[in-house]
Amino acid sequence: KGMVLPTKSEITLEKIAALGLPVVVKPTDKDRGLGVTLGISNQERLQQAVDYAAQHGNKILVEEQVPGTCHRILVVDDKVLFVIKRNPRSITGDGQQTIEALIKQLNASLMLKIPQKRLPGLALDALALECLAAAALKPNSIPAVGVKVMLRPAQSSQWGGDPEVVTESLHPDNAEIARRAARLFGLRCAGVDFISTDIRVPWYDNGAVINEVNYAPVIGRTHEYQRQAGKAYLNLLFQGQGKIPIHLFVGE
Repeated sequence: KGMVLPTKSEITLEKIAALGLPVVVKPTDKDRGLGVTLGISNQERLQQAVDYAAQHGNKILVEEQVPGTCHRILVVDDKVLFVIKRNPRSITGDGQQTIEALIKQLNASLMLKIPQKRLPGLALDALALECLAAAALKPNSIPAVGVKVMLRPAQSSQWGGDPEVVTESLHPDNAEIARRAARLFGLRCAGVDFISTDIRVPWYDNGAVINEVNYAPVIGRTHEYQRQAGKAYLNLLFQGQGKIPIHLFVGE
């Protein structure tokens, strides 16, 4: 459920009450998480979210916030190539170091990787502090061994994330609804964003929803699953043993 409103209109909780709380506010004409605010349940935060979204678009989209995690289902030629659980950026506790120290350690390890495989560093900024406060944590808290501490409310192209390959866990009926979505829009290649608390459960049993259908999904090259998907993608679209000639020109 959702509604589109002009940015100049006064958006109040009363006007969007039918959607239920919490809600998500975003500009209608942007992507990659730009201008998006999640988990809005009071008027002050709603106004802040509207002002933020208005900086990036002419109209505001207010949506019901559905419980669960967004999963990217890549469908090519009516086949599911992979399913990724889009976990927010996080650090994992070791029972000894503070959250602040763990962030510094992770950022240092990222700098050792080549640029093509290097994710953006983590920041202990206002949004991260807000996520920590929601979990009753502080930068000097010491999380137990194996405990994941979220530093963002969700994964997005703007914030990054910690993707988890869950292709084998996808329920057949969830795979079919993703394929149907791709067919509905006549897409050979579609990135279906599927919000679910558990993709092992069919969508009609746990209230899962399709949030977006992307007609030009980024396959990427940072992670191994992306590189494998790129090979599978090309094999599906270009059948046979044909070759693409490559010419290298050096000089003028």
